[in-house]
Amino acid sequence: MSTKKPVFDATHPIAIAVEPLRSDAMRRAREYATMLVEKVLLKLVACGMDARVSHPYPSSMMARTDYLRAKFEYSLVRQVTVSTDGKSSRGMRDPEPRARSQEGIDKFLDDAAAMASAQYDEFICKLIRKVGPCTAATLQGSHVWGYSTLTCSLVDGTTQAWRTQQIVNVSKLGKVFNQWPSRQVKR
Repeated sequence: MSTKKPVFDATHPIAIAVEPLRSDAMRRAREYATMLVEKVLLKLVACGMDARVSHPYPSSMMARTDYLRAKFEYSLVRQVTVSTDGKSSRGMRDPEPRARSQEGIDKFLDDAAAMASAQYDEFICKLIRKVGPCTAATLQGSHVWGYSTLTCSLVDGTTQAWRTQQIVNVSKLGKVFNQWPSRQVKR
């Protein structure tokens, strides 16, 4: 098996079979990103729109996972809001008043959807690499909301079935990303 990454081939039977679910994957990534934005904005509102109170810069004394989560939220709240006091610098204890930025929110959501589309290309390439040359492929179910089963007719006349489920995660750098673990179904 080659470790070389295959070039995306939209005409491959597998690509044709799973392509219709790309828009659902992008929509799900956008929904998940929306939930993240709403979460940080609710906390900001509860703290009087002061980002220093709601999402201060995390302490290096925190556990690594807590630090990374806090750093993500620190960055996200500043990406989806704008400063309302016009200050370019402030003291350590000065408030940091913010207001919702629809432009920032839209960019975060668009980035999540674009990343999902690029990751979908990677998912298709991964399936093609796992299955190899085939003459036909059909998809049953929707891996976006549950499991799907991809049935492939191979060149040698045999068939393989692959089960996939989509998982949405957030990287330690705050990027929303999809994963599609796929396992061959043993018959």
